[in-house]
Amino acid sequence: MPEKNGRSGREKETRGAEKIDSQSMHLIKPFLEPIKEPATSKLSATETEIWKAFIDSVRNDIPSPAYFEQWFESLVPIAIGPDRLEILANKLTADWISRNYAELTATALKAAGIPDAKITWRPND
Repeated sequence: MPEKNGRSGREKETRGAEKIDSQSMHLIKPFLEPIKEPATSKLSATETEIWKAFIDSVRNDIPSPAYFEQWFESLVPIAIGPDRLEILANKLTADWISRNYAELTATALKAAGIPDAKITWRPND
């Protein structure tokens, strides 16, 4: 049934969608792209086991589950070896973990069986 202005409710709903400009499009574009397969799938089975041991150690030793979610849940391992753990993270997260969780991550590296490894951060932003 048409409203007083002659438009149906459906026309009224879709009218605003036409006004998305190119400046606003960058805000919604990430939500329109398909979800990518996690980078952890590119790791070997051994690397995946090492990463799981590292992240489980962090999860068990961190003071709060909220801290784990905030700082560690989004980390993506890129490469793992006896002397390095390369992690993809945004700069803020990498800096925060390096400054505030150095002892925790050192303990986690030992628990993962790579006590001599150094964490190398790769920016994703």
